[in-house]
Amino acid sequence: MRDTPDSGSYGRSTTRERIGRTKKPANNRRHERYGMRFPVTLLFDDGEEVKGFSEDVSLSGFFVSTSYSTSMVLDRLGKGTIQLGQDSYTFHCRVSRLMPNGIGVTLNQDYAMLGLAITNHVFQELATVKLAK
Repeated sequence: MRDTPDSGSYGRSTTRERIGRTKKPANNRRHERYGMRFPVTLLFDDGEEVKGFSEDVSLSGFFVSTSYSTSMVLDRLGKGTIQLGQDSYTFHCRVSRLMPNGIGVTLNQDYAMLGLAITNHVFQELATVKLAK
C-alpha cells in the first residue's frame, strides 16, 4: 500500500518500519545470520551422532562446523541440541546444506524456542558481566 492521503496511513510509519524490518537480509535469506559459537550435537533418527560448533545462526536454523560421514544426505531428519552456558536446548531439524566444513540445519519446528534460548543466554551473559563489575 502506498503512503498517500487516500490510503489512511499518510504521514505515519507502517508496522514493518516501526519494528525495523524494512531491509531484506543479505543473500535473499529469510532471516539475518549472526556469528554465534556454541557446542552443537546432532542426533539423527538412525542413531548417528555428529558434534561440532555453531558458526552461523538465524531464527530458522544454524550451520554446524564439523566433519561428518559420507552417509550424510540432504533432508535427513534428527534433533539438534545446543549448549548455551549451563543450559541445553533441543530442536527438531533437517539437514539443509552439506559443505566440506560442516552441515547446515533448518529447524522443522521450535523456531520461537531457538530465539528465546539465544535471548536468555545473551541476557544471562549481560547479567554476569554486570555482576562482575
